[in-house]
Amino acid sequence: MHGLGAFLAIAGGNAAIVMLPWFRALGVVGLAGFVAFVALPGDYSGLLERIAVYPILITQFIAGVAVLRARPARLTGAREPRL
Repeated sequence: MHGLGAFLAIAGGNAAIVMLPWFRALGVVGLAGFVAFVALPGDYSGLLERIAVYPILITQFIAGVAVLRARPARLTGAREPRL
């Protein structure tokens, strides 16, 4: 079950990233890392797994920062400018 869940999360996460124009390169790197991880078992499996997973985490982090920066001023406690 762990293997199936990991497969779906890594392949699906990177496939979703490829659909986003701003992060497409990260998704391609992640998918390439995933394919290499599956095709080349051995000494570098840990490195290849991280190459497959980190683009998902990086995309989530950047998207989270963008959402937090785009919050309306009333939610941050800052004064809204008068027009």
